[in-house]
This record gives sequence, structure tokens and C-alpha cells, in this order.
Amino acid sequence: MLCMRIEEVSAIGADKQDRLLVLATGAQISPSWNSAGTYVYDLSPSWAIPLLLLTLTTPHQPHRKEQLQYRTAPTEDAVMPHKPSTISPDIVAGRVTMETLPGCGVHVTIELACARFSAPPAVALATFQAEAGALYLAGFAQAGDPHAAIILATDSSRGQIYHITTKLGYWAYSSSNQNILGSMSLTSLIKIRDASGGAISPNGLDALLRQVPVPAGAASGECLNWVINAVMLLHQHRVVRLSSAEYLRQEFSQYVPQNRSRATRGSYPGVKVSAYCSA
Repeated sequence: MLCMRIEEVSAIGADKQDRLLVLATGAQISPSWNSAGTYVYDLSPSWAIPLLLLTLTTPHQPHRKEQLQYRTAPTEDAVMPHKPSTISPDIVAGRVTMETLPGCGVHVTIELACARFSAPPAVALATFQAEAGALYLAGFAQAGDPHAAIILATDSSRGQIYHITTKLGYWAYSSSNQNILGSMSLTSLIKIRDASGGAISPNGLDALLRQVPVPAGAASGECLNWVINAVMLLHQHRVVRLSSAEYLRQEFSQYVPQNRSRATRGSYPGVKVSAYCSA
């Protein structure tokens, strides 16, 4: 698997250095393939910091440490390109882009030229896998906008889906078993609750989500509205911690279309951790 292991993540402030706990030391980050010929690594710290230093290693060269350093944007609500500064002679040359949102931290994208790696581009389809017991927003490819749902993962290959679907010309709530591995339409999973937050009963979750109002008619796009309302209800019941419903909606709408090419039986859905909802 083509990935990098996070050896150390530190936030450097004006008068002290604090470890950034949101990214666990030793965690692996895996890339998605970009048509521009780069591997893209996404990191989503939960708060903005003036300076971040990442020490990374690659599996095929475990003895070699790569370091990237970048500064956050000086103002909020800005999308600004940044180049990593050289910390060591073995630095991986790349491009860093970040987006800062008020009160919600910074989203970082690191793009590395694929020529730096010996693995073929197809390996870049490898990604994080669904975690048993974790809760996800799920995006499905279809004509027009993606279909939105909630999935409680049983393991990395299957789970229980909760969503609204159109039947006989109107929206209706539905819950059933769902393949994660081998699905021809599931393209994206955004984690909103980690398994470490405690076990969730599928039946209990079903009973709770049945309380979310189902819109009348069958107007397009209502599935995402229902999902956001469902997450808000889960927040009220302390199942998840939601910092911004609107930013969560934007996160879904921006991330899922990027994974449309994964709508094949041989591709695993793109998986990321939400920057705006956790538990």
C-alpha cells in the first residue's frame, strides 16, 4: 500500500510547542489518485495553528524520514497555496494547500509528485478502510447529485444503512444491510463517530433515526437534507459531536464528487474523518 506513516506531528506556537493530538502518532495516511498526476494526502486538524511540522516515513523506505513544514493562513475564510519549506535534505518536494474556516480549524492537502514513488498509479486507489462500529456519512454515485445516507459499519466490508429513498413517487425512510466492499455505487465514507466512542446498537440507531421527519414528495436533494437533520438529532442525543451542520454539508458536497470514479465493483470507497463531526 502506498502510504505515509505519521511519526510526529507538532504545532509550534509563539512561546511554546504543543503536540497536535488530533492526528495520532503512528497513524497512516493514504493518498487518492489525482488526474493531474499527483498523489493527494488530506489532513484535517481540528483547529488552526501558526506552524505545523510533520515527520513522515514511507513503507518502502522506513529508515528515511520525510519532513514537511507549513504555516497556516494569516486570515480566516481564505484558500491560500503554500509550499513546504526544507527541513532536511531528504524532504519530499510537494505542494501544500490549506483552507481555513472560522472556528473550525484548517484543512490541509499535501500533493506529492507520483514520480517520487516506484508504485504504479493504481496503487493510489488504496485508502483507509471502514472501521467496525464506526458511524459514517455515505455518498453514492447516481445521476445528478450524489445520494446521501448514514452507515454503521459492521466491519470493513459491510454495514447497516439508514437513509430515505424514493418509492412510488415519494420519499420513505429505509434501513437495511449494505455492502461496503464490492458496491458499484458507494463512493465515499466520512467518519462522524469513532468506534472508540462506544458501541452503537443498530436497532437503537434505527429507532432514533425514524424520528427524523421525512420530506413530502420526491424533490431531488432531500436525501442530504434528511441526513444533515439526522446528524443534528444524533448530536442532540450525544451520539456525535457536531460543530457545524452547514460545514458538514459542505464537506460532504465537496468530498463525495471527487470520488465518483470509485463507483466500480473493484474500487473501495474513499474514506476520511470529518473535520466538523466526531465522537
